[in-house]
Amino acid sequence: MNITRIENAVSASAVIGINAGYGHKNNSNATLSEIAELLKEKALKVEDETGIYVSAVIGNSKCCYKTDWGCPEGGEDTFTLNADCNPKYSSLPAEEYIKNWQIAFLRLIELIMEKLEQSAVTAKVGGELLYLNR
Repeated sequence: MNITRIENAVSASAVIGINAGYGHKNNSNATLSEIAELLKEKALKVEDETGIYVSAVIGNSKCCYKTDWGCPEGGEDTFTLNADCNPKYSSLPAEEYIKNWQIAFLRLIELIMEKLEQSAVTAKVGGELLYLNR
């Protein structure tokens, strides 16, 4: 087995709700496969805009917060998106590619937020926690 260590890779993640607004009853019936197709569609749009395709791993998740803030019983249906920036996939200098990849990742989250009518998403990019709202 060959192992290559990527010293300057960056990981990013986000948790995104699939139901619009707060105080809902998790009434969306979107499947993980449908979310995956949405992700691929928006990643292609981001690639057209930036030249970078952001691949990701997604999974079903629940976001739990105070009922008084609008969290439905059993937690809010969400999906978790995890992505890794590997500069080896680009001919750009690593530092430049990482910067551009981070911009592309945030643009991808923005497009998904718009489509799913989400007002806020918490994301991590590298070691930084970002609160995205629109």
